[in-house]
Amino acid sequence: MSLGHVHRGPLGYLQFIPLPGIVILIYNLFMIGGNVAGKMSTGWVQFGLPSGASFELKAGELLIVLAVVALYVELVKATRTGSASIIDHGVSLFVFGLFLVEFVAVQGCGTGTFLVLGLISLLDVVAGFTISIVAARRDLSVNPPMVT
Repeated sequence: MSLGHVHRGPLGYLQFIPLPGIVILIYNLFMIGGNVAGKMSTGWVQFGLPSGASFELKAGELLIVLAVVALYVELVKATRTGSASIIDHGVSLFVFGLFLVEFVAVQGCGTGTFLVLGLISLLDVVAGFTISIVAARRDLSVNPPMVT
């Protein structure tokens, strides 16, 4: 089976890994040892603003920021056409399915942070399929078949 424009080599298949899934995996690593809610509320970045306010970015908020950036990259990847993008969308759908199972079955995943990460994963799936369909339609309308 041909995978389209897959770059052979050690990093060629990394294009199939949905980046929001990696952020969900990082969340799962936070669950090791328990007390995930406490770990998510731990401040990671803190600095003063010119207004005098103190800005603090907690671990859970940092994961959400990473997931939004990952979603942007996935949306750019969704503009590709070919069999490689179909595999990418399938893997993204699988990651969202794993999120659903974890959200309802794993106690440490019942947090607002995990819910937002899951919604970003859902957006990855829906937007990925939608963008791919629009891009495919655009390709078809640019090169309409010749009728003889």
